[in-house]
Amino acid sequence: MSRLGVLTGGGDCPGLNAALRGLVARAQRGHQAEVVGILDGWDGLMEGRTRPLDRDAAATRTSTARVARRSRRRSTVRASTPSW
Repeated sequence: MSRLGVLTGGGDCPGLNAALRGLVARAQRGHQAEVVGILDGWDGLMEGRTRPLDRDAAATRTSTARVARRSRRRSTVRASTPSW
């Protein structure tokens, strides 16, 4: 079984909940894939903070909105500048 992770970039996005519902339905019905929402943006990805998204959970707006709401914008690379 494949596993698909969904990471959103933060902020409001019209149609995001519908897109997530469609993605979950297609992935599970058409490809028998497990879908997880990655919480807290890149930090959640690096630390394994996920939430399963199945068809029942994705059918409710609050479930998909929670995944989108718990995303955030943050740079994963911290460049240091020389202090010469």
